[in-house]
Amino acid sequence: SIWPMKQALNVLGTLLFLLGVFGYIYPDWHSVQFTNNENLFHVLMGVGAVFGANLSASSRKNALLILSLILLAIGIYGFTLKHPTDFRLKNVTAQLDLIDNVIHVLFGLSFAWFWLQSRDNK
Repeated sequence: SIWPMKQALNVLGTLLFLLGVFGYIYPDWHSVQFTNNENLFHVLMGVGAVFGANLSASSRKNALLILSLILLAIGIYGFTLKHPTDFRLKNVTAQLDLIDNVIHVLFGLSFAWFWLQSRDNK
């Protein structure tokens, strides 16, 4: 039996939120650097996931899909950059290094897996 969509969104969202908060508290943790923009992204994605958990079943499925696509796109895009600081969106920059890309892809795959599982739960 799999986790219900609501529990998956709550747990993954809480982990993303905590990752963002952790980055604000420890911006230079060992060899990992967390920028304010990355931390804000993680916090907002986490809050979005937890918010999505409290919507209707069809909206939860959409939240899982949207979150997975965003995280996978950023993670895969990050792997294509020659330098971690190459990510720029208008005036927003982020340092997408290897650990960031791995985190984004893993979370994206997790959301995608739960979305795929939710297709059987009407």
